[in-house]
Amino acid sequence: MGLKRVRDGVEPGSTGAKQNQGVRTETCADLYGGKPRGTKGSGLMTYPSGAEPLGAGPTPSAGAPVALVTDCACGVGAAVARRLAAEGMRVVVNCAPGRRAAERLARRLPGSMWRTADVSVREEAEGLVAAVVARYGRLDVLVNSAGAVRRERAADAEVLREVFDVNVLGTWQMCVAAMPYLRAGGDGCVVNVATVTEEDPADGSVPYAVSRTALNNITRMLAALTGSEVRVHAVASGPTDSADPSAPERVAEAVLAMVRTHRPTGQALTGRA
Repeated sequence: MGLKRVRDGVEPGSTGAKQNQGVRTETCADLYGGKPRGTKGSGLMTYPSGAEPLGAGPTPSAGAPVALVTDCACGVGAAVARRLAAEGMRVVVNCAPGRRAAERLARRLPGSMWRTADVSVREEAEGLVAAVVARYGRLDVLVNSAGAVRRERAADAEVLREVFDVNVLGTWQMCVAAMPYLRAGGDGCVVNVATVTEEDPADGSVPYAVSRTALNNITRMLAALTGSEVRVHAVASGPTDSADPSAPERVAEAVLAMVRTHRPTGQALTGRA
């Protein structure tokens, strides 16, 4: 059906994930291919092999904040994980089933752990959050970076549903599962990685643009519901240029800015130059 899941670390044929007919999954190695590749409008990028401009940072203290980044074995999610770790946070590396890329990243981030989970499945989203709390006893930051994109501008209902399962339902389920722990810490923060595709529908695919518009509305709604208890923001990465390997790092800096900020909740920041 032409649907491409931008699901970092997925291995074709892996068990434990929803297997959808016509869904093509790719490993990080497939995505790299020796050169940067990406989908215009997806807001997600991959690095060529060995391109890791940011170090892991210092070993975090036992009381350091804990950040969970979904689908972050490579691309934008990996850049976010590295940036938060460089700030001294303990980072949980999540990917859909396919563990090698997640393990590699987690080994480079002091105090981190990795966990496979498909956030579009409620039980797996809840299990992911439970595993984080069981390991660290807290959760301070949730970054929802999982995404699926349809290359074509038009798609049937089945493809639209597949995109929404990850981009909208998955984000919602992660927020619901994490919210009690984010509240408990007193300074919890959610950052949803969205795009500005909906501002220029001709520039991207219909299912992706509609799903990201829904995600931005979820951000505003959650911000209104949680008030000052949990800060909820979005980073709009905008269409990415696949020839620009610095794009993920700019998005990561924007995510960090939102984690640090105490501006009114519900804000969106564009993570591009």
